[in-house]
Amino acid sequence: MFAWAVEDPELPSSVWRFELEERDGGTLLREWMQLGPGRSGLSYAIDRMPDKEQKIVFVRMREFETNMGATLDVIKKLAEGGRDEVEA
Repeated sequence: MFAWAVEDPELPSSVWRFELEERDGGTLLREWMQLGPGRSGLSYAIDRMPDKEQKIVFVRMREFETNMGATLDVIKKLAEGGRDEVEA
């Protein structure tokens, strides 16, 4: 496992983590993130438009989901096929 805090380690805007686990002759890779407890761009957007908090959070969560999936796909391609597979 490796992890990092964004911005202030004592009060991060987010924490990200990758976990690797041996599984069925291969490796299972998980990506995890937590918003807060510090303030982030999401906090500031909600401050500016509190009436749209639910939509702001929903859209950001979908962005996280999409981007995390893309990150894991690229890592998988690099691990299994090398650089040429990703650049194609």
